[in-house]
Amino acid sequence: MSITTIAAAHYGDFSAVAKDYHKVAPSYAISVLRCLKSHVCDGRENFRTADVGAGTGKLALQLSELGFAGYAIEPNDAMREQGQSWLRSEHGFRWLAGSAEMTSLADASVDWVCMGTAFHCVDPVRTLSEFERVLRPGGFFTAIWNLTDDDLRNSIEEHIEELEPGLERAYRRALRVMDSIEDILLRSGQFGDCLRIEATNFEQRSRAQFMEAWKCNHDIVSQVSSARWQEILASIEDMIPSESFTVRSRTQSWTVRKVSES
Repeated sequence: MSITTIAAAHYGDFSAVAKDYHKVAPSYAISVLRCLKSHVCDGRENFRTADVGAGTGKLALQLSELGFAGYAIEPNDAMREQGQSWLRSEHGFRWLAGSAEMTSLADASVDWVCMGTAFHCVDPVRTLSEFERVLRPGGFFTAIWNLTDDDLRNSIEEHIEELEPGLERAYRRALRVMDSIEDILLRSGQFGDCLRIEATNFEQRSRAQFMEAWKCNHDIVSQVSSARWQEILASIEDMIPSESFTVRSRTQSWTVRKVSES
């Protein structure tokens, strides 16, 4: 199989993979999202949600299917443009340019802020202060991740480390932040009442789909040459066990509530 890709401009830049990203991003476990809905949404009218770091809108789409509406906020122009092209206004989410540290939202304008597989990419102190500002009294913030968690993924990660020791992997950064997320959220003093919800999710993937997902990698490709990246991709493909197989991912979320003003 011939694999081609375009290198990202720099670490963390999704611009080069934006056009394909929504096709390969795994779905969040619907059981977790339904539990979150029960926890954060009390049936009040005009409930507004902000998906911050929305990417191309994978999480926002799933939330819209559960009846949520609000804002999809994304700093990367290419990702946001792709999101706008397939997650249209009829889904109930309005796209805005902004970041976790500067959302562009008005004070006390939303009831729930979510970050899907993105909180490890931001300044947590500035981000939590911004979310405290834009949330209405008693509003919620959820940091949620959806990461592949199976033997194949672990074997591939070990193989990559053998090929290119010391690469800065976004996957590992996410795991480090998840290990301390509750402390990060609570020590700010702006949020309390931390609830953790998680579930295992299974999706069937073909060899081609699996490789398309790896071709949308944004961290390795920014740290090695284009030729070396092709070699790594080819070696990953050699590790795939069959033409169709099940991928196991784990959706994990931490939700905190804005501390009421005294």
